[in-house]
Amino acid sequence: MMKHFTFISWFAILAIFFQGCSKDDDDSGTVAGDYYFRFKLDGQQMDYTDPKIGHNLSGSFNLVDSKGIYTTSAVAMKTYPTINKNTLTIVLAHPAEFQTGIDYTNFDASGNVVTQVFVLGYYDANSVFYHAEIYSIPLFGGETDAKVRFSEITSTNMRGTFSGTLYHQSGSVKVTQGEFNVPRN
Repeated sequence: MMKHFTFISWFAILAIFFQGCSKDDDDSGTVAGDYYFRFKLDGQQMDYTDPKIGHNLSGSFNLVDSKGIYTTSAVAMKTYPTINKNTLTIVLAHPAEFQTGIDYTNFDASGNVVTQVFVLGYYDANSVFYHAEIYSIPLFGGETDAKVRFSEITSTNMRGTFSGTLYHQSGSVKVTQGEFNVPRN
């Protein structure tokens, strides 16, 4: 089952990677230096903000497959092209289009949407993969509290927030105050 989780994350990272790198600027007035992934990992601030120093920030929104499933993803690699260290991924898939202003989660609660596929994952500096998925809690125990919210989607960028407890069989990490603004490819 762990191989399945890792496969989904690798697939999402590679799909975004092969779609292309961020543009220097776009129609919305957002320039490459304005793109970022910021979050606290167990209280320590993590900033992936400037693609000129090796970060790769990218996203896709509402890509639909032949079965009518919509996929949305975002990735931040601290050191491009190293994709299995210091990398944060968001992968969501659902039969309805994703929208702004809705909490997409891996748990049932009033006002949120539980997606068919939900992966919020983080590779640490040692390539250990921590993740929150819909069915990961029975495997590792702990909280089911991960969520992603999109606040702005344009033809050129995606902006939103994220948080949650991420698990590995060796333990967990807490992601708080997560926010992103990535080029949409």
